[in-house]
Amino acid sequence: MNNSRSLSRRTLIRAGGATALGAGAATALARPAAARHRAPSADYDAIVIGAGFAGATAARDLRDKGLRPLVLEARDRIGGRVWSTTHFGEQIELGGTWLHPNYHRTYAEMRRYGLTTVGDVAPTTFIVPTESGYRPVDPVATGARMDELLGQIFDGSRQYFERPEEPLFRADLLAKVDRLSLADRMTQLRLSTQDLNLIEGQMATYSGGNAAQGGLTALAQWWALCGWTPEGWNQMNAARVKNGAVTLIQAILDGAQADVRLSTPVAKISEAGGRVTVTTKSGAQFSAPVAVVAVPLNKWKSIQFSPGLPAVHAAATKEGVGIRPIAAKMWIRLAGNLERVAVQGAAGDPIASMFTHGYLSNGDSLMIAINGPGLDVTSKASVDAAIKRVLPDSRVVDMRVQDWANDPFSDGGWGMRKPGQMLRQLPAIHQPHGRITFANGDMPSGWIGSFEGAIETGARAASQAAALV
Repeated sequence: MNNSRSLSRRTLIRAGGATALGAGAATALARPAAARHRAPSADYDAIVIGAGFAGATAARDLRDKGLRPLVLEARDRIGGRVWSTTHFGEQIELGGTWLHPNYHRTYAEMRRYGLTTVGDVAPTTFIVPTESGYRPVDPVATGARMDELLGQIFDGSRQYFERPEEPLFRADLLAKVDRLSLADRMTQLRLSTQDLNLIEGQMATYSGGNAAQGGLTALAQWWALCGWTPEGWNQMNAARVKNGAVTLIQAILDGAQADVRLSTPVAKISEAGGRVTVTTKSGAQFSAPVAVVAVPLNKWKSIQFSPGLPAVHAAATKEGVGIRPIAAKMWIRLAGNLERVAVQGAAGDPIASMFTHGYLSNGDSLMIAINGPGLDVTSKASVDAAIKRVLPDSRVVDMRVQDWANDPFSDGGWGMRKPGQMLRQLPAIHQPHGRITFANGDMPSGWIGSFEGAIETGARAASQAAALV
């Protein structure tokens, strides 16, 4: 793999979640609002709450099993933590975006619906923090050192994640490392200041701003799923869905032939007498034999469950899995045709990660960035000042920001387990709660914080729900 391309993949951080939308996809977004609308008392076989990858997959699979699903979505759009839209006259992704070649379920769905991928252009310059400030570095030598550091951090994962899609296969070995944070692991390695400058910012960004919050096993499992190699790791952002990730969600949802209700947040889910009743915040009620809760795990606590959630589910949503407090994805228009750059921020700096996405028709540079601690992402002046620390000659012309940590329907970004959460949550969190099943990208067996993980859980939840009907 081209070394500069590897560096660009290494610095891209998935917003969850993990994200480009043309006219076709925009039309697709409008379809659910006009979809097969029935009265609240209509007869449904299953209710799916949430219209992201997990919910769409669950609804489609329920339809494939001969059941009639209703989909309730709190937002005024489908997609959840995937948000394809337009700004700057360009297609942009405000949430989850990228695909790894090992996303086997995701690519199977794309083949099913005839969708294709596109890649991104590699940077020509890589900028990292040094003891004397941000400096451009040799991409080949720096890339090789970063690969070595990743190998050290995840050393042993070939043993404790012998079967990465079955993370508990070697639970005996996992117990020795699941309690560790990424910060703990870097401390164990006694890294030099220079090496910490290279790697600590990346680990902190994946963890929501602080590497002490991110579980070692969360990223070590990604490493294992990538094939235990830096070459595999560097493909985590190898491609994205042509015309926007939401086009795949729309295709799956179309296959569900579901009644889809947008702008319908749920307040309460209760089970009694072999039925599940879902009450919306507006007071409307829907009833079915089963329900699939496909909202972000962090939001379970905002829904009243009767009977109450099992202990493992209640603890998980109280602790949270979707990253916080740093989870904003920023699209930024910089004046002028700047060189293609990839920036890895230092831990604690206001810009955690930034790279050139492309160029606008007038020649201005279009950047994607992830915020760091203390950055006011609502202030163009603050963002401009932060970027000038890295690119002194830059000037912010316009920006579009989605702050997932403060989004009322996600309460966090991509899924990233904290220390100890894997063994505390798996496998109990996958079990139904009576006639209620659960799905989202925060609780898979495999690829946490990804399309792949959401599809995995949606399929499992649908199978569990169908077995209860």
